[in-house]
Amino acid sequence: MLAISDFHGHVAVITGAGSGIGRAAALAFAREGASIVVSDINIERAEAVAEEVRRLGVGAAAVRCDVSSPGATAALRQAALDAFGKITILMNNAGVVYSGAFLEVPMESWRRSYEINLFSVVEATQQMLPDILASGGGHIINVASVTALYPFNVDRMSYNSARAAVVNFSEALALDVRAQGVGVTCLCPGPTRTNMIENVHFVGQPNLTPPDLPMMEPDELADKLVLALREGRYFVPGHELVRDHVARRGADPDAFLAEAAAQFAANRKGKGKADLEAALAGK
Repeated sequence: MLAISDFHGHVAVITGAGSGIGRAAALAFAREGASIVVSDINIERAEAVAEEVRRLGVGAAAVRCDVSSPGATAALRQAALDAFGKITILMNNAGVVYSGAFLEVPMESWRRSYEINLFSVVEATQQMLPDILASGGGHIINVASVTALYPFNVDRMSYNSARAAVVNFSEALALDVRAQGVGVTCLCPGPTRTNMIENVHFVGQPNLTPPDLPMMEPDELADKLVLALREGRYFVPGHELVRDHVARRGADPDAFLAEAAAQFAANRKGKGKADLEAALAGK
């Protein structure tokens, strides 16, 4: 079941689904007929999205889940099984960003970044892949980032490197489970109008450099995901311009790095939280 031609009868578990891309995906999958387990660290937001899903005529359950907490994904899995009896789609979407100069970001922040941005993806997949296999097949969606594919900043190294590992993990996972009827899709968003700023923790004086890509809406990415699942596609960039950047990087990594370094030096102006908020608002 590498491609999902009909979402009816499917049960999707989505982390970080209380807002942004997770919420948009929950509503998009629900419109296609899937039941949704809306998971978020903020239970009020999760319950609000679950109610939106129910108004679309499908089943929904809201579950509070801090993906960095021991046992949280196991509890999320059990809540999904209690509500719907099966899991066929898993979307690992939760994330956090630590922004600061490399020598100023402590190892504690690096470890927490990896715990949320990488290890929670691995753990949730280990927990729920057996259920997807038991249901006869399904799909796993891992949300990474355009920052995992090529460098345009240095202030978010822990996030970028953790999401790069998610890309590598997703590709290896796709090879591993393909013959068992499970599809894997890796979504790499660029600038997206979400409340991600709430999950950005600044260390020291920020030097933010947003990517040279157009602002996307969460609904646009959710529509891309629906199409990717219908076609059984692995790679979904937030914007098609990303493909050109990745191709140029692959063709000559040294030249690409030199170009990125020059652009970074020109754009590095000590921008802080207000500048990032404006960028994410499309201003």
